Formats: sequence, C-alpha cells, structure tokens
Amino acid sequence: MAYIPSLNKIQYAVETVYHDATADDIEPVGITNFRITPKNEIVPIPDMQADTFTHEAVVKKRWSEGVIEGVMDYDRFYIYLDGFFGHATPAGNVRTYLGSNDWVGEVPDSLAIRYGQTGALFGCYGAIPYSLNLIYDEGIVKYKYNFFGGAIVDGATFQAVAVDTPTWAMAHQTALYIDAGIGATVGTTPIADIAFKAEVNLSCNRKPLWHLGDQVWDSIISGKWDGSLKLVLEADATNLAQLGDIIDATTTPQYYAVRLRTTDASNILDIDFCGLAQPPTIITDLDGVVTVELELTPHYNTTLLSCCGAEITIP
Repeated sequence: MAYIPSLNKIQYAVETVYHDATADDIEPVGITNFRITPKNEIVPIPDMQADTFTHEAVVKKRWSEGVIEGVMDYDRFYIYLDGFFGHATPAGNVRTYLGSNDWVGEVPDSLAIRYGQTGALFGCYGAIPYSLNLIYDEGIVKYKYNFFGGAIVDGATFQAVAVDTPTWAMAHQTALYIDAGIGATVGTTPIADIAFKAEVNLSCNRKPLWHLGDQVWDSIISGKWDGSLKLVLEADATNLAQLGDIIDATTTPQYYAVRLRTTDASNILDIDFCGLAQPPTIITDLDGVVTVELELTPHYNTTLLSCCGAEITIP
C-alpha cells in the first residue's frame, strides 16, 4: 500500500513517568502540523589503523525534537498548559498556572505521542515542551508547541480511541485587558473593540539532561523565562497616550500587565503576560486603520509574582 500523507493521524497520552510509553487515550482534532526529528549523536572513532578513513563509530546520545501546531480547543488545551507550566491540580473546574522555576506545583507533564499510519508509525515518548506560541487572529486561536523527547521508536501501535469532539477557543471571543505599572493587577482594565491581532511567545528554556550511564536523557533543567507579547491596536487616545509614555521614558521604562481572556460564556481561558514595553513603531497602517504596535518582553510583576500565567475553566 502506498504511503498517503492524508492518512496520517496523531494520538497521545499523558505519561505517569517520563518515557513510560503510556497507551494512547486521546485522539485530538485541530492539529495542522506535526513534526518530529531524531537527534542521534553519533561519534566517529579516528583510531590509528594506518588509514586516512575512519572505520568505527558509536552512538553517544539519542533524543528527539518536534513541534505540534494546531487550533486551540478548551477541552484539551489544559494538557499543553500542564506540560509547559507544570501540572496544575484542578480546584473544582479551574486550573491555574504560574510561570516560575521554583513554583511548588511545577512538575511538567510529558506526552507519549504516536504519529503516522499503518506501515509507517512512529512513537515519541517523554515529550516535554520548552516553548509555547499563541496567535489570536482571523477568528481562531492558533498554537505552536515546541518539545523535546526521547529516542524515536519505529513500529509503535495506535489504540482504538474515539476522535475528540472539540469546543473551539475563538479569537473573536477574546477580550483584551491592559494595566500599567510593575505591580499592576492583571485583568483590571478592559480595552474594548480595539485589538486587531495578538501574538504570545513564551519560553521556559527547558532542556534535557544526561547523566553518566544515560543514552536517552533522564531528567530536565529549566533556564530563564523568555519570550514576547505583540499587540496590534487601533490608535485611539488611550493607546496614543501609552505610546507617548513609552517614548518619553528616560530612566524608568514602562511596564504593562496584559490579559487575553477567551470565553464562550461557559469555558474560559486567560493568558497573562507582564512585561517591559519596547520602543514601538510609531504609527502603522493595517487594513486602512491607523494602528499602534505594542511589544513587551517578560518582566517580573510584584502582584502576579511572575512574568506570565494562565488559567482555564472548563464546566
């Protein structure tokens, strides 16, 4: 049988222990792109055999890197948040996340992922994210989930799993909140009918860690949180005043706390970002409308006690 790309599918499960290859119990929808790349580190041995060619080599390390891209739905997106921020124990129907390397509850969930079709099916276990990107535009919310995992397994097996029925998180149901100040409370001041586009880029700079005796990594380390928030806003009196404040700052830069709240009146997803305002493009044009482009880089907020957070409520 010929290999037909349109027959590919993806299944995954949340692992109990990294690389445990838990049997799939989720067949998600809305995934638009999936890619995994083997990262086997092969070391040649240039020994003294009276020859100019290397005759021997060994496999030193084995791991993988990949990306999942798709359209956000409320029902499954908490799984990605549990991987990126660390597992959140639900309080009723609410899961709350905080970007921090020393958060008590920060134990990132890993995924066992299987991808392909009969005759060309591969497994990637211990998949843990190191960055998460969200784009609010054109009616939908899109995500990009970059991860590293264990060595690729050839010949994995799909499970008999029902395909998800999604509840889509829509960009046109997203509200924007902007509050100024290093200790501003996120989600205080709504900005009505003004945001055209938003892009959130978050990185926890997580990396795999090998120890003596490991060919596949057995633990992880996290670095400094990094990223950006980009907003394209209609130029009204408020945003032009903010633009002036950013430009006029000579000693202390401007800080803002931003919330993007997406809700269909039952499900709620909040993405919070606190940051430093970078020098913006003064005035641009988008679809014939004068706009202001606001870009923030992460900065610790004394009220949020982080630079980023999230909360998802599912009835």
